[in-house]
Amino acid sequence: MLSIYINKGYIVLSLLLCLCVCSCKQEKTIEKNFAVSQKLQPSLKTLQEIIKFGNIYTTTDYLVLRDVHSNATDFFYVYSRPNLKFLYSFGHRGNGRNEYLMPTVIKNMPSNQFAFRDHATDNYATFLLTDSTAILLNETKHPVSDGRFFWEINYVANQQYFLKRSNSRLSTRELWNLDDYYSLDKLPNTFTLEKELGDAYYTEFDDCWLSVSQTSFAVAYFFINRLEFGKIKNGKLKLNGFVGVTDAPDFYLFEEAKPGGKYKYNVDDNVVYYEALASTPEGVYALYSGVPWGDLEKKHSSLIEFYSWEGKPIKQFILEEPLSDFVVDENRKLIYGINPDSHEDAILVFNYND
Repeated sequence: MLSIYINKGYIVLSLLLCLCVCSCKQEKTIEKNFAVSQKLQPSLKTLQEIIKFGNIYTTTDYLVLRDVHSNATDFFYVYSRPNLKFLYSFGHRGNGRNEYLMPTVIKNMPSNQFAFRDHATDNYATFLLTDSTAILLNETKHPVSDGRFFWEINYVANQQYFLKRSNSRLSTRELWNLDDYYSLDKLPNTFTLEKELGDAYYTEFDDCWLSVSQTSFAVAYFFINRLEFGKIKNGKLKLNGFVGVTDAPDFYLFEEAKPGGKYKYNVDDNVVYYEALASTPEGVYALYSGVPWGDLEKKHSSLIEFYSWEGKPIKQFILEEPLSDFVVDENRKLIYGINPDSHEDAILVFNYND
């Protein structure tokens, strides 16, 4: 009889050990605690070109601004780095051959390649940027079959791309071979908001930015105070750690607000946590907001958090001028940013040399 109890004890102990081992394999929780803060005052590079820029991108040698004006002739304006001299524009708007209507930029392309997917035509176009022109290298067509478009597309290596595939009701983070056009892997969603909110759920609630450097990736949530860090290996995605919350907040839903409220729609009361995300081989730069969505255009973000790829908080940059989007030139220790609501004709340049 005693041997039976002993055997049962071994079984229970074995189960506990298994649970312990499994828990040790889970992603590591890291607290957000910065030992170093640095205040940054920008210099302004005034632009002579008449554009309404909405996003900023970088290649090895160039800076690219996207013109979001509804009547824009070209989508992209190319500037040299670091002197920010205007070189040319490309990506002609239209319905003709080699023309585009709704381009989504593919980030982290190698060298001076610049690529995008045009949602209006399902075309993928890749250009090589030079000092004098953008040379079209190739253009392929991959139609969407299930109503879920690719967003936040990041080049990894060997035909692999890390991206979001989403519509208003369903979004997943996936690794794709876009050349041969098939899915390699996907991450399970961190939060179960679709189940929790039911018909009130929209993908905006757990929407996120993605950024890749070499085989490391980061995820920053728009409405949730959370950053995630992971690796891409052998065609697989794996989360290794995170900073921030483990549970999503109680969201204001997409409903009209009661009379007398600050905003017309309740959803504008939700706090925006991360407005943009960038990464380099050295680490992850996250543009932290902390203001309600309804105030975002007035205030934008004045804090950049810098993390190692292991998720360790390294430094925070306190910006004297807020930004809506930014890129990092780590070799020169420069941050290039834009804020069209306060500086509609200038690029803000922050030098973060110690």
